[in-house]
Amino acid sequence: SLSSTEVDRESPVTLTCEAEGGRVPHVLQLVFNGKNLVNYNTDNGTNTEGVTISGHTITYKKTISKVSFDDSGTYYCTGKNKAKQNAEKTDKDNSEITVVSDVTISSVDNVDVDLGDVLQIPKFTVEGGRAPHEVILAKPYGKTDVIYSNSVTSKCTGTFTKSCDISLGASTYQQDGNYKITAKNRAKQNKEVTAEETFSVTVYKDVEAKMNLKNGGELITDYDKVRYGISLTVECKVEGGKMPHLVELTMNSTEKYLYKRNDQASSNLTCTGEHVLTCSVTMTTGYHDDGIYDCKGYNKVRNSEHKESYKSVDITVYRDLIISSISTGSSSILTNESTAITCVVVGKPIIEVEGITWDHENSAIDLEGNFTTIKGSDDYTLISTLTLNSPSVDY
Repeated sequence: SLSSTEVDRESPVTLTCEAEGGRVPHVLQLVFNGKNLVNYNTDNGTNTEGVTISGHTITYKKTISKVSFDDSGTYYCTGKNKAKQNAEKTDKDNSEITVVSDVTISSVDNVDVDLGDVLQIPKFTVEGGRAPHEVILAKPYGKTDVIYSNSVTSKCTGTFTKSCDISLGASTYQQDGNYKITAKNRAKQNKEVTAEETFSVTVYKDVEAKMNLKNGGELITDYDKVRYGISLTVECKVEGGKMPHLVELTMNSTEKYLYKRNDQASSNLTCTGEHVLTCSVTMTTGYHDDGIYDCKGYNKVRNSEHKESYKSVDITVYRDLIISSISTGSSSILTNESTAITCVVVGKPIIEVEGITWDHENSAIDLEGNFTTIKGSDDYTLISTLTLNSPSVDY
């Protein structure tokens, strides 16, 4: 007979292999994992240490002061003696010993990885009596991977102590965040026990700023010809591992918009995104919106070092030339009277003063001193006035 079948890890256990019979048994064997712990034979005196004989009983006892997982398994005890007519008789007994303990996971260091490099999780071990039967990795973007199970065995090796080696491929921004390893096994009385270990992954990339101009949803590529009066969206896009925490958008050196992560953005500035942060301002273009537009982004990388990226575009607003108005002092005059006709022309860039001409019935009026042209106060307007002195015909 053998003793207890469920033993706490590192507790003492005594194995007793005993045989009894008329004619004292001459052979006593205790075998575990194919190895003889005792192989007593009175015929040749083999391995008598630890064996005692009392009457018709032969006994072997083995004490393990601290059992380990390697002591789990089936122990076989065999006794032999010679009975009637000296015929050898054999009897066997066995006992299953299970070394139990709650499942544990070794600590896992946090991971720093550059964007695009292979994300390798530090090797870790999962240990437990009644070998761990499931290991699960929960990722920050809502996905869960089974690292080890009865059907998934390639990532963890070993029995009671499993060594797990996990590669998640080329790193992406979505892999940035907190991870959790969950392991399960069955301990005392076959009850399921769970252990958890958490670690974080930080995906790094130096900050990079970009600028786009859009008319509605259409991308503007010619910055020298931004039309007057359109709905212009100035977009400052900042990308970086360890999310960009500060964005500055300066327009024409006059208006400055600021965004700080976890803080309120400047009025009229809209910001969306995390690792790719897009901040934009929408306006209706006017004559004075020419100039340089700056986009700056900041983030922190390893050792909390600050990184900065800068991008600028130089835009020119234009407007097709149009005749804004034409007016006359009096449309009906006597032959000896005078009148004036005023024509207002707007556009950007404005035509030169010399570019204004007057026609009468498809013939150019080319009387020197008959009309004058001046620039308006905003530099985008021309005002031309034609004076008719005592005209003799209708105009």
